[in-house]
Amino acid sequence: MATGSKLKPTITAIYKSLPALILLAIEDVTDREYYKRDLEELVKKRTAELIVAKEEAEERKQIAETASCGFLRQKKFQANGQSH
Repeated sequence: MATGSKLKPTITAIYKSLPALILLAIEDVTDREYYKRDLEELVKKRTAELIVAKEEAEERKQIAETASCGFLRQKKFQANGQSH
């Protein structure tokens, strides 16, 4: 069993190391905040890129559907022996 005299050096060492531990904790929190901000900016940027890509894809799809309808209509007229 530990006696009071054996614990005293340990407690003293802990108290002496507290400022360093506090600084490490503050540094860790600060690093996490910077990471969080960077991540938030990256998410905003990527979300904007995805919105643009989605809009472009929808526009291309609409153009393709319109062209496809025109092509099918033309084929239908040709099959019936009519010109457009």
